[in-house]
Amino acid sequence: MVTLKLFSQVGLCALGLALLAAPARANLITNGSFSTGDLTGWTETDGSYGATFAVGPVALTSFGATYAAEEQNGNCCASIVQQLTTVVGDTYTLTFWLQTTNIYGLGSTTMPAWGGVGLGDINLAVNSPWTEETITGLTATSTTTDLSFVIQSHSETTYLSGIDVEDTTAPEPSTWGMLLSALAGLTLLGKRARAAHQR
Repeated sequence: MVTLKLFSQVGLCALGLALLAAPARANLITNGSFSTGDLTGWTETDGSYGATFAVGPVALTSFGATYAAEEQNGNCCASIVQQLTTVVGDTYTLTFWLQTTNIYGLGSTTMPAWGGVGLGDINLAVNSPWTEETITGLTATSTTTDLSFVIQSHSETTYLSGIDVEDTTAPEPSTWGMLLSALAGLTLLGKRARAAHQR
């Protein structure tokens, strides 16, 4: 009975270690929905003709944000950047939301970049509602990676919020091996315990 109890404890420890080894799907972004009411966690650079980023309240969005960064007042091209801690070789997914309001009827262009490499232009028509954008397969080549957004609003106001970056790299095979071994061991111990109890 003591041996069975010992094996149970070992199995639970192995299961716990396997779960700890599995990568968490946590958002790496600080203040991605700008809920602090400012640009905490971000570095802002003004653009031409007074283009700048500011943070202001917005009506509650479908993704739960009540604040957004606004690129406003000018033509081009205010930017914000945040340095993330990343794992070399891991793959990441970027998600964010955009909205534009109409002043002159010109729309806006958003240019996200990962590690200094542009991810393509995202063009929104005037008065576009909140639109979710997702970019997958972003690979880290350094232990730190800059995520930046440059917005050309053509004197419109463009809102940015709900920014999320997650490590989507699959767990190492050894991690799954530990987890499955622990679960198999606990299942076997449970069967033996029930059999011994029935005798």
